[in-house]
Amino acid sequence: MDWSRAKTVLIWAFLLLNVLLGYQLWMDELNLTTFAENATRRDEMNRLLEQKDVRLATAIPEGTPSLREITVRLQSGERSEEPTPLSAPFPRSRLNDASLVRESLAVDVPNLDAYEPDPYASKPGDMRYVMHQLHGGLPMFEMRLELYGEGDTIDRYRVIYSEVETPSPLEAPPPQGQEVLSAYVVVGSLAENYLPRGAVVADVRLGYHGPIFESETQVLAPYWRIVLNTGETYYVHAVNGAVEGPSAETVRAAR
Repeated sequence: MDWSRAKTVLIWAFLLLNVLLGYQLWMDELNLTTFAENATRRDEMNRLLEQKDVRLATAIPEGTPSLREITVRLQSGERSEEPTPLSAPFPRSRLNDASLVRESLAVDVPNLDAYEPDPYASKPGDMRYVMHQLHGGLPMFEMRLELYGEGDTIDRYRVIYSEVETPSPLEAPPPQGQEVLSAYVVVGSLAENYLPRGAVVADVRLGYHGPIFESETQVLAPYWRIVLNTGETYYVHAVNGAVEGPSAETVRAAR
């Protein structure tokens, strides 16, 4: 047996084990720090909610990913201003099952798999059914597929579809993303400064949002969308904290 070779293997195995243990300890410490930060933010949010008697009817997302603005190109022929008749209208009851909705729309709507239903995109009593196009698992709130109907039948749709632009190898790489504001901070600030007393928060969702101009290309930024049970919707820029809402001009939220 080559003892020198065996000794070398054991030394490298020992060093590798130390590296792995060190990495595990670092990850554990990082997770504990994140947990403690979230707990502090959650407590502060709850304090601010209690002051305004604001209630939560949804879970608050804890993730704070790094995101950046994206540029999207609207696809010609897949942006209808007026609702288009469906080739095969279907019963409104099918809206209760997303798979049945996709089955009913497969003939009329290309790229249907890119959309996800959003039950909070319509106000109470609204007759629309809304789906949003996703990018990286997050909704692009202006890229919508809307279904319309009268009574018990869905018979029309309107769709906006886009492709997210990526730089060519000859272009400069896009800027690095920035860590988004915690949803706890955003909801707490909204409760303190904007939400009416007694409001009920129905949904908190991270996605992309921006004004749509008469242009093929649009720029969307990361935003938190907060929807009340009344249907009122607030958009908070996920990096700089600017607020867009039904009762507020665009201002900078407290961070």
